[in-house]
Amino acid sequence: MKDSAGNDIKIPIIKIITCKVVITKARKSAMIRATLDYMNNHSGQLIKTYPVAAETFFENNMAVPYGDLNALSSSSRNLINTSHFVPFPSNPDIIMQDAIRLKDMTKEIIWNNKNMIDY
Repeated sequence: MKDSAGNDIKIPIIKIITCKVVITKARKSAMIRATLDYMNNHSGQLIKTYPVAAETFFENNMAVPYGDLNALSSSSRNLINTSHFVPFPSNPDIIMQDAIRLKDMTKEIIWNNKNMIDY
C-alpha cells in the first residue's frame, strides 16, 4: 500500500519481550566468643578479663536470567555478567578463619599486658 505522497506505508511491528532475573543470595557466618582471664596464680583471684570475639561472613549473590536478554536494563545485564556461583566454605574452614583471628587478638592482648604476667 502507498500513502498519498506515493511512499510505502510501513506498519510498525511491536514485540513484547520479557526476561525474569532470579537473584540467589547465599550467606553463611560463624562467630567465636571467648574471654581472656588474667588470674593470680598464688591466690586464684581474677585480676582482669578481656572479652574477645571473631566473626566471619560469607556472602555471594548470583543472578540467572530467564527469557530474552534484550529486555534487560544495563544494571541487570551488569549483575548477570559479574555474578557467578561460589561454593559455600565448609564449617571447619569458616571456623578456622575465626580461630586464626581470635589467636591474633589474644596474642596482641597478651603482648600489650605482659607486665601483668608474673615470672
